[in-house]
Amino acid sequence: MITYGLLIVAAVYLSAKWIKHHAYKKKAMTLEQIDAALIERLNRTEGSHAD
Repeated sequence: MITYGLLIVAAVYLSAKWIKHHAYKKKAMTLEQIDAALIERLNRTEGSHAD
């Protein structure tokens, strides 16, 4: 009976971790978004230092 309890606890724990990880990945930026943001930031700062 203890074994089943431990299995249930492990399943709940892993499910919670998976749900948290899935939510994190859903909010994360894609590589294309990261590249676009970096290029935009570089272009913005490049103009301010051109003076």
